[in-house]
Amino acid sequence: MANSSIVSTEEENFVRIFMLTNEISPKAIRKVFNREFNPNQLQQQLNVLYSKIMKLRNQHIINQSQYDMLYPLGGGPKSETFDISLMVTFLRHFTKISRPKKGFDQLPDKADTKEGDDLARIKFYRNQIAHKSETKMSTTQFSEVWSTVAAAAVRIGGSDIAQECNSLRFAVFASAHHEILLQLKLFRSQLTEIKMESIPQNIRRLHLIEIDKWRKEDENYVEIEASRYVYECIQSNPCMIIVGVSGAGKTATAHHVALYMQNHLDYVIVPIKSPSELEKYFSISKKQVFLVDDFCGRYTVIQNDINEWLKYMESTKSILKEFSVKLILTCRLQVFRESQFKHLTFLTQCLCNMSAEFVLSEEERKSIAKMYLPSEADKIPAMGCYDAFPLMCNLIRKISSYF
Repeated sequence: MANSSIVSTEEENFVRIFMLTNEISPKAIRKVFNREFNPNQLQQQLNVLYSKIMKLRNQHIINQSQYDMLYPLGGGPKSETFDISLMVTFLRHFTKISRPKKGFDQLPDKADTKEGDDLARIKFYRNQIAHKSETKMSTTQFSEVWSTVAAAAVRIGGSDIAQECNSLRFAVFASAHHEILLQLKLFRSQLTEIKMESIPQNIRRLHLIEIDKWRKEDENYVEIEASRYVYECIQSNPCMIIVGVSGAGKTATAHHVALYMQNHLDYVIVPIKSPSELEKYFSISKKQVFLVDDFCGRYTVIQNDINEWLKYMESTKSILKEFSVKLILTCRLQVFRESQFKHLTFLTQCLCNMSAEFVLSEEERKSIAKMYLPSEADKIPAMGCYDAFPLMCNLIRKISSYF
């Protein structure tokens, strides 16, 4: 049997190019970005550009993952978290950097070496490598790509980038070098993800359709204190339950946090209804976040649901303890207050009550109103009187769209 730890020259070539386009080149582009957008004033600059950023978002030029980088749940934005695509988008739309002859989405001619050309050049090859179907590259192709990308990175990044490129180019990789094997293992696992999926493909397809609906709805989500709290808690706790009256925003908040975890922490989202699905679909090798909406009943507690979670209590505890699995539950306040819930304390210790401690503030209500009803927001009287304020705003917008 061949030694699987031996790395071929073609595989080495690929990993070097990957590290060049995904680790060194972003540093070069970030230098340009930080020159144009002062890191110490980045939050203020984003606030000034907010309407323009939202326009790009609505045009799907900035995606949800990138929007989350600009307005993160925990703290202010940092350019260190921005990917190449987002930084180039900002530089092309909000600065006076010259536009390449072929635009920012095409590979420039070799003779074109202005700053804008090099930004487009790096972006082009980064995308090409990201979508490459195999983890190998011939020596001829490697030499061509390396010389092109490294030269562009050095021109915009300077001497320290040149030093990093030189170190990577001539680094000696042993045949069983740990880092290179780790990178290849990651690439191969991504390419074979469907085959290794713990969830049947037909079920996963339904999940993806549902999650895509969440993603579209999340475009209108306004960051609130509750979502920040849920995100912080779920980092250090395996299970989180969000409770509140109908229309308080429980489900939207759960979806928002789960999507953020998917976009930034590489979690796979799995919507479920029962603990048997948790046991059936959890993976020993992937990070997963399971969501249960209307936990144990929508209008009143469902005793059969309580019984089933108790039946699977030990296996659920084991899964949450031993594997990279998170569980987010939403529950209506009147259901949560039922006496039967005292038996489910193993799932309810980490709590976010959106009708008590985390009820919407006046500023949060104003922001939500402006998102859903920009021209009518200032006309809504006594915003604090409405328990289901997010739902009310959403319904008004839907009704208004018919007229």
